[in-house]
Amino acid sequence: MKIAKVCKEWDLNFNIELKSEEDTSLHSRSYIHYAAQHTELVACKSWATKWLLEDIVDSTKEYNVREYMAGIGVQTCIIQNLFKVKKHIVSELDEGCVEHLSNTNFDPKPEVRFENAQESLMEDDSSNLKFLDLPNSSILQIEKKWKDGFYKLFDSNPELVVWTDTSVTYPMSLHGEKYSKLLSSPSINNKEEYVDSYSKWLYNKFGYSIGRAAFRARNAVYFAAIPGDHKTESKSFPVKETEDGFYFIGEERKTLDSFF
Repeated sequence: MKIAKVCKEWDLNFNIELKSEEDTSLHSRSYIHYAAQHTELVACKSWATKWLLEDIVDSTKEYNVREYMAGIGVQTCIIQNLFKVKKHIVSELDEGCVEHLSNTNFDPKPEVRFENAQESLMEDDSSNLKFLDLPNSSILQIEKKWKDGFYKLFDSNPELVVWTDTSVTYPMSLHGEKYSKLLSSPSINNKEEYVDSYSKWLYNKFGYSIGRAAFRARNAVYFAAIPGDHKTESKSFPVKETEDGFYFIGEERKTLDSFF
């Protein structure tokens, strides 16, 4: 068994084999691959997620939590340490991740489901906090592939909805015109205009706005939406400044050496 340290505070057990999937196509790799080969991205995700969630809702209340793509459980670990979790349901489509999530040290122990997020999103769910860690997404995918499920997230009036957007992977000049049309914005030329337009669209559509946006390196941004009209607080998390966000105990030097 290996034990990872998350955000220099919390332990996350790994009772499964961690192996590289470099020979597998990029879009077919599991989250386990990133724990095995790209701890720097997991570390960056960890700090970004902690900042995104800390005090975003009342930390003294108890919450029911739903994660539709729990991966290797980094987000699960952070959620359970920042919030008082009464009930926690996590799901994954990767069998290795399901095995890992079922056998790690979460408290309370979540209900782990092997299921497709597109299908489970269509089920009625009244959880207070909802998380959708999409592997590849922008407003283009939200309005096409994920539209029905994404819209349904807001049906039960949750206190928080968090999802991953990867639009920042590419220059806004590539899809900015398409984004502006979908978001009813005059123009979108940079990531700041994209986030601002997205938040206004979200408020007009559901009565929620993006309270925080955490940029993970140059390839993803995590959105935290809360009820009401709010000005978005944004923060960037560069890879070289976040390497201590996730590492395996006993392998600290090896992990940090990979950055230099």
